[in-house]
Amino acid sequence: MPSTYSLKRIKLFEKLPPIFWVVITFELMERAAYYGMLAILPYYARYTLGIPAGRVGVITGVMMPFLYLLPIFSGALAEKFGYRRQMLFAFGFLSTVYFLIPRLTSFELLVLGYMAIGFGIGSYKPLISSTIGKATPTEERNLAFSLYYWVVNLGAAITPAIFAFTFPRSAYVYAYYVASSLLFADFVLCFFFFKDATEPDRTLTVKRSVLNIWEVVRDLKFAVLLLIIAGFWFMYAMNNVVVVLHGLEFGVLPAWFPPAGVAVFNPLTIVLAGPLLSKAVEKVDTLKAMLTGVIIYIIGICVLGFILDFYAFVIGIIVLSIGEFIVAPAFLSYISKLAPKEKMAIYMGATFLPSMVGITLGNMVGAYLFQYVAEGWHMVKFFWGIIASIGLLTLITFIVYNNTLGRRMVAYEDRHLAVEEVLRRARRPSSLESRSALTLAVLLIPVLLLGSYAMGTSTYYPPEGEKAPSQQAVEEAFRMDLSESGYTAEGEVSTFSYNITGCVLHINLTLLWQDEPVRAYQRNEPDEFSLRLISPGNDVVEERTASDGRIEIRYIGEGTGGVWKVEISCISAGPITSRGPLGIITWQDSGNSWNLIGEVVYLTTSS
Repeated sequence: MPSTYSLKRIKLFEKLPPIFWVVITFELMERAAYYGMLAILPYYARYTLGIPAGRVGVITGVMMPFLYLLPIFSGALAEKFGYRRQMLFAFGFLSTVYFLIPRLTSFELLVLGYMAIGFGIGSYKPLISSTIGKATPTEERNLAFSLYYWVVNLGAAITPAIFAFTFPRSAYVYAYYVASSLLFADFVLCFFFFKDATEPDRTLTVKRSVLNIWEVVRDLKFAVLLLIIAGFWFMYAMNNVVVVLHGLEFGVLPAWFPPAGVAVFNPLTIVLAGPLLSKAVEKVDTLKAMLTGVIIYIIGICVLGFILDFYAFVIGIIVLSIGEFIVAPAFLSYISKLAPKEKMAIYMGATFLPSMVGITLGNMVGAYLFQYVAEGWHMVKFFWGIIASIGLLTLITFIVYNNTLGRRMVAYEDRHLAVEEVLRRARRPSSLESRSALTLAVLLIPVLLLGSYAMGTSTYYPPEGEKAPSQQAVEEAFRMDLSESGYTAEGEVSTFSYNITGCVLHINLTLLWQDEPVRAYQRNEPDEFSLRLISPGNDVVEERTASDGRIEIRYIGEGTGGVWKVEISCISAGPITSRGPLGIITWQDSGNSWNLIGEVVYLTTSS
């Protein structure tokens, strides 16, 4: 007899048509490919290809206009010529582009490659939601779109996690081949299993879609609002490139944590906390929700940027993810209240414009700002002070807009209502919109800028072999990654030597091992290892011993140049005991395998 859970699952599949499950599979694989690619891009471009941070931002930024503008045309073209034909083109095109990206190793070619990715995604982007809307019964549409958005975030979390914890950093380039395979699978599924939900309408024109957007942009009051909201998406764009480089280049990410793993925290927060957050804000006034979301996002930026610690870094990303989740739907709700009722669909169709402008400029301008302020001046906290100030400026201009132009738009729309109804709709400004709150936000901008500037410089760890920018151009910093693996028998020592020519500033070492797996009736005493760091003068500067599978050493100081040694000792290989019919039997373990990862940052003096 089937369980209750099985029956519920069967009913869920019966509620939604087969075409829904087909297109939701398309979306899962396409989003997994896209977000997996974004997760590895900062490290791959900066550390593997040696492209400067500002140019990495340009590579990411050139995609965005295609992602947001092209759907205006692609949606109309799909309606005219058929969804299946356009999906096959997009999947085949994207699969080819992802496959070719690893062969494009110069900045100029990567720009062209990422423009092609943007073109492919833009030609496909509106088709899934449109198909769901057309093929799903009206009474099940909320369920269908809830599953759709959940799948988008699942795809955004799953491949970065897989790439992070299964691919070594040197193999990040293979993420493009995985993305290509996922899109090829989409192509095959579309070819055999997808049919258009409705017949193409060859009377539709692309010109009408363009004129609709132009009509919105001509409304200057509404255009000003879109420009203000772009400031929030400018802050959001730091997630794509800058956050990862911040973690890598300023000693925030431990040596054991993979750079691609940074991209997991944002979608995972939304997947896990989204349902709770939705219930918490569903009855909150739209404007108050927007302002609160922006404030939370700014707090997340400050935690992430001002405290150079891994746990503060993770907490900061979680906090700003919560702010993002609150702002995005609240913005759509706010637009729906301001838009003229007879043009609601047209105005709602233009809500992508702030995202396009903010994310495009945020990727490009933000990355160059990071390159010159954080990397060049070593003032990463001042950089984040600038970004947080942009958030405060967005908050201030939005409050002013709502109290002036926004109220006029609402008043104009309410001009035909009875006086009692207008009074009923009126409300007293919340504390977030008050003059004192506005004054406080204005004063906080110079406080943030001056305060973050006063925090001074932070230690900058450039990619291996790359010179650290220096105003005096006398001392040059270098970074060397360490990676070793091997087997050490009980009582023996494995030694590795590293010739470092310069003044050692920072050495991070992490030793990892696992005890042998045993059966339920067996017991394995844990293996005990020791990790030593020895200076050129044969002094043991750091030594740690543990039996829990992990040892970390973090040496900070001005050590001398020369041959530094790392010693790995297997102090005890714990025996394995088994209880059986003949009594207790003991096997002596001979040793264990291990992995050593780390980094060395050192200074050399230029001639």
